[in-house]
Amino acid sequence: MKKVIIPFLFFLFYSCGRSKSDIKKEYDHLILQEQINEGMLRVKIDSADALNTQGLYKDAALLYQQADSMVVLSKAMRDRRKKLAEHLFKVD
Repeated sequence: MKKVIIPFLFFLFYSCGRSKSDIKKEYDHLILQEQINEGMLRVKIDSADALNTQGLYKDAALLYQQADSMVVLSKAMRDRRKKLAEHLFKVD
């Protein structure tokens, strides 16, 4: 949990006073990164399912654990993207 909170707090302080174009670039980058993470998450879960059916339970458990941490990361990125959207689309 600490790994998620510290970067998010850094982002809150870092985003103050930035130009809208910088925020837009970061917003676009986060959208792409989320799509990549979703694809990687699907691959990890599919691989873990395949290992699980083959009886390789320890290896499958490791992949499931990695997938869980990716879900936490994805949630943090989604929250960050929402904050960026608030900065981008607020009415001045």
